[in-house]
Amino acid sequence: MVLTAEQYREQLIALQPPGQALPTNLDSSWAKLLQATADALARVDARAADLLRESDPRSALELLTDWERVTDLPDPCRGADPGGLGERRAEIEARLVARGSQIPAYFVEIAGMLGYDIEITEPPVSISGVLIAGDELSAAHEDRYAWRVRVPVDLSSAFVAGDSVAGDELGYYRPTELECLLRRLKPAQTIIEFEHLSEE
Repeated sequence: MVLTAEQYREQLIALQPPGQALPTNLDSSWAKLLQATADALARVDARAADLLRESDPRSALELLTDWERVTDLPDPCRGADPGGLGERRAEIEARLVARGSQIPAYFVEIAGMLGYDIEITEPPVSISGVLIAGDELSAAHEDRYAWRVRVPVDLSSAFVAGDSVAGDELGYYRPTELECLLRRLKPAQTIIEFEHLSEE
């Protein structure tokens, strides 16, 4: 609870010893000195309450940029625009409470939040004692750390000879935000291969 300057002044007056040397009359020089002290104490008390509020990113205002620095925001995968105050606070909170995982379902869930319905496949591991007769051998040792992400993309805007005109984009939409995010969140030793599949 934040105390006002008047409440601090009343406390200071109540704590002083009785006597004529320390008058309680508010017009006296002594009471004016106590009032100045009370004003300073109230300012410090209010700033302490502000600091308590700023320690929670959901209510931070003055320290919001520091929270963003600590949580590496704005996310380089999502562009430079940090959004409004509520979006910035929500992004910080999401970054702080994110648990992460290394299983494919986690990455499918992350892609789903961005609006993508992806499929993740992992090559069979060629390890003695794991393989059985008839299993396919992977081509290289490094393949055991690779996984493939199949991303459906809308190719309806791709450049098509005869249908497109000068000025149309030559390529097609590539989900760079998704790729950037998955590359950042993936286990460090793994390699992601992206396969873009037409939704048509």
